[in-house]
Amino acid sequence: MSLTFPLLMTTDTAHLKDNAKNQCFRLALEKYNIKLGLMNLSNRIIREGDLKRKHRMFLSEQEMHNWLSKEFERHDIDGLAALVLNEEDLEKFSPHSTAEKIFKESFQKSLSSLRMTQKIIDNQNISQGGGILRPDFILYGADEETIAVVELKNFKNPTREAGTEIGAYTNEIKTNLPFISDGDVIGIIISSEWPTLLKRYITHEIVWLQRKLICLEPCELNGKKGLVIKSIGDLIDTWVTHTFEKDNFGGYQICLYDEDLFYGRGEGRLNNHIPQMKSALQIMAAKGNALRAHGCAFLWKDHSYSSLAPYSILLLNVACFDIADKLLTKKKYREWGAIDHGVFNVIRDYNPTGHSKSHHEIFETSLGYLKTFCKPRQEGYGKLSGLNETMKDRAELISFSCWGFLADQHAKLLEYYYLNHGPNYLHDNPAIGVELIRRHIDGSFGVDFCEKKRNLI
Repeated sequence: MSLTFPLLMTTDTAHLKDNAKNQCFRLALEKYNIKLGLMNLSNRIIREGDLKRKHRMFLSEQEMHNWLSKEFERHDIDGLAALVLNEEDLEKFSPHSTAEKIFKESFQKSLSSLRMTQKIIDNQNISQGGGILRPDFILYGADEETIAVVELKNFKNPTREAGTEIGAYTNEIKTNLPFISDGDVIGIIISSEWPTLLKRYITHEIVWLQRKLICLEPCELNGKKGLVIKSIGDLIDTWVTHTFEKDNFGGYQICLYDEDLFYGRGEGRLNNHIPQMKSALQIMAAKGNALRAHGCAFLWKDHSYSSLAPYSILLLNVACFDIADKLLTKKKYREWGAIDHGVFNVIRDYNPTGHSKSHHEIFETSLGYLKTFCKPRQEGYGKLSGLNETMKDRAELISFSCWGFLADQHAKLLEYYYLNHGPNYLHDNPAIGVELIRRHIDGSFGVDFCEKKRNLI
C-alpha cells in the first residue's frame, strides 16, 4: 500500500484533511511518513553523511600515506576492507534513483575485492616511458584476482587531479597486463575533500562507464581510526537522467532490398537469411558497447505489398544534444556556464538529431553480414516518433538488440520476465525491447509498433 502513497501525495491533501470521510487516508499517510522517516534515518550516513563524526585527521597527504602504509603491514589486517568502519551502512542503504543504485553496486563490488589485499606498489614510479607516474598504492586483491589503484587526497585544491591520475595509472598497468578487464581494475579514492570536478569525474566513471570505484574518507570513530564510505548523495551533485522523451532517440531505417523483386522473380528469398539478419543486430550491439554508445535496433518484416525491401532494421541512437537541451531547462539562465552557452548555440544553429559518427560506425559493422544477400540502404532519417509512424500497420517485429545503458536495463527487464512470466523468452524478443523503450520514455507516449501480424508474447 505504501508504494501508492508517493503518487497520492502529489495531489492537494489540504482538502482531504478537512474532509472527515478521508480519516483512513490521513491515518495511512501518517504511518507512511513515520516509515519514511525511519528509512531516511537508516540511509542518512550513506546518502547525506554523518557530519558529527567527520573531522580532518591528517595535516598532509604524506601523513595520511604513512598511516595507511603502516595499517597494510599489520598482521591482523587481511585487506583494505578491514579498515572500513561503516560497511553495514552501505548494506542498509536504499537507493532512491537508478544512479544511486549503480553507485551502491559499484561500491559493493569494489569492497568485495578488498577483503584480502597485498600491497605491490607503495609510492613508487611505475612509468616505463621516461615520465613520472607515482600512485600512492597499488594493491592486489588475491581472492578475486583484481588490481586496486589507491589515490590519496587531503586538501581541496589538488583533488581535482585525482580522477586523471587514476586513469593514467590504470593505463600504465595495462601496458604490463594488456588483457586485464576494466572490471578487474578497482579505483579507490581516499580524500577529506570532494570538489565539484572530482564528484563529476566519479559520477561519469561509475554511472556511464560502469567502472568499479569506491570513495572513502579517513575518520576517527569511537577512538578508532579508519575509513568510512563517502555519502553517495553527496557525490551525485549533477543531474543524471535515465528517462527520455520520445524524440530523444534519433535514427533511420536500414532497408534490405531484394533484387529479385525488382525483376519480378518471386518473393520470399530473404526469409532464408533471417539468422544472418539477427547476427547483424548482435554485431551492431557489440560495436555499440565498444564505442560506449547508447542505442538499440529492431529487425522487422515489412508487410506493405508495394515495398521492395521485405525486411528493414530500425537503428536508434540516444541523441545526446537533445538530452543536453533537456538538462539546460533544469537550470536558470543566469546559472549557465560557458559550456552551457556553447551547447545551446550548437543546438540552436545545427539542430543535431543523433545521427552521429558512432551511429554510422555501428551501421557499417553490419554490412559484412547484410551485403551478401541484399542491398542495404539507409533511409528515413528522423526521430523515433516519425520512424514509428512509418512502421505502423506494416511492421512485424522479428528481433531486437541494444547497447550501452539500455543493454544494462534490458538484462534486468529480461530477468524480471523470467521470474514473473516463465522461461519462454529469447534474449532478442522484440516485444521486450518495445517494453524497454516504453519504460524509459517520459509521459504517455507509446511505441505503437504493429503487432497484429504475430503474437510476440
